[in-house]
Amino acid sequence: MPVYKYRGQVVPIKITYGSAWTTLKDKGVDVLSIFDDGNDVIQTIMLNDRVMLDIRFHYLKEAGLEDDFFNSIEELTGNEMQKFKEAFWDEVVNFSPAPARDTLMDFWKEAKKRLKSQRASSENMSSDSQEEQD
Repeated sequence: MPVYKYRGQVVPIKITYGSAWTTLKDKGVDVLSIFDDGNDVIQTIMLNDRVMLDIRFHYLKEAGLEDDFFNSIEELTGNEMQKFKEAFWDEVVNFSPAPARDTLMDFWKEAKKRLKSQRASSENMSSDSQEEQD
């Protein structure tokens, strides 16, 4: 089971059919239909910080750390959020049927590459635009 370390404490991340059917689906992440057309689980995990903050809070609350969460939300960095997203994705993969796991890991790697490429493209366009203004 993947874990997320928060302020030195281990926060277990576990998906069950019950939590997938209710909690995660209600929060906007439908892992039970991850291979259905139009399912945007990877995109949501990578790009929707509002949803992922809610899911992160859910796991912190299960670990008895919800008070800490509210006190430290202002200190949360993108790097810390990325660590949570990676741990959560690892559990999504672990929850999925064994034959699908390699494919899901490939999807994640490809999505990260695309994001990095888009970011680089955006930065290049931004610097080109800045040069034109100078």
